[in-house]
Amino acid sequence: MLKETTALSTAGFQVLVFALWDLKMPQLEIIEGVKVHRFHLRSRVLPRCKIFLPLKFAECALRMFWLGVRERPDIVHAHDLDGLTVAYLIAQCTKCSLIYDSHELWSGSGHLARYPNLAVKMAVVVERLMVKRANEVITVSDGIAMIMKKNFGIRRPTVVRNLPDQSSDNEDKDMRQLLGIPAESVIFLYIGGIIPDRGTDLILEAFTRVGDPKAHLVFLGQRELPTWLEANLPSGVANRIHFLPPVHPRQVISLARGADIGLHAIRGNSESHRLCLPNKLFEYIHAGLAVLVTDLPEMATIVSEHAVGCVFRDNDVKSLESKMQFLLAHPEKVKQFRDASREASKVLTWSAEKYLLLAVYQR
Repeated sequence: MLKETTALSTAGFQVLVFALWDLKMPQLEIIEGVKVHRFHLRSRVLPRCKIFLPLKFAECALRMFWLGVRERPDIVHAHDLDGLTVAYLIAQCTKCSLIYDSHELWSGSGHLARYPNLAVKMAVVVERLMVKRANEVITVSDGIAMIMKKNFGIRRPTVVRNLPDQSSDNEDKDMRQLLGIPAESVIFLYIGGIIPDRGTDLILEAFTRVGDPKAHLVFLGQRELPTWLEANLPSGVANRIHFLPPVHPRQVISLARGADIGLHAIRGNSESHRLCLPNKLFEYIHAGLAVLVTDLPEMATIVSEHAVGCVFRDNDVKSLESKMQFLLAHPEKVKQFRDASREASKVLTWSAEKYLLLAVYQR
């Protein structure tokens, strides 16, 4: 969203973002020319349990709808199904254009298990009806675009990938110095929060099996292992696992450059995950790292086309361990992959991808 809204503002659009407020942020803010209005919900004081979620969502939707109608926009841009209901109502009342920006395949995502069956069925129907009335649909990978075209009976959505911009932070942070990792070590890096189904348990198990004392594992964006992830790590392994807290998105790549190999072990246990094209893959490439990811079709295509690394079998810890061992034993391959990533980063850029978004707005 930061990249999209900044690109639109730079192109001359007046952009207003609706978001939820929390205590750490101002309710009104200008970020790189983009006005952000954060909504304080009275219902937010209610307990965080499913029974109150409909009430909270209803208050959020009504507040955003009311201000959205008063703004009389030319275009309303909905991020994911959460925002589509509000955006659709604003578009219907103001007769403005509607863009649906789907960051995942919602009807084929793992989120569905968290909600009652009736709520899921209703949401699927709502999405189908509203998507058909959108003027334009955007998504993040070719695979998801084809599924949406087939399932919703719409023309193929425009694919706008979540690519990094060329890093504006040229001061590389010394990851090894920050964490006390020896210069001759090989650093495996995972960027992002540790979330179920993202395969961090596979990464930990495979790393434990590798047993190479020169291998280190760094989690960037996490202060410690979460309580839900039970990991009995031998002391010889635990002291080679490190954590760095979240940093500003514009600082991620400069910090990641201190690693050697970028990891992503997301499981293809839903259609949305199977067809995902996450930004961390491109952040690894922009950081000039060798890449080691699950052999899901969209990610595997990028790795193969640009020869930036290896893939391992989905949900297979032995396959992941084998690839980690291979990279540790062949530093010349790691260098080859890292050189290829630096070349790929010159073409896989937001500065080029943003024109696909601007073309949607021009239409």
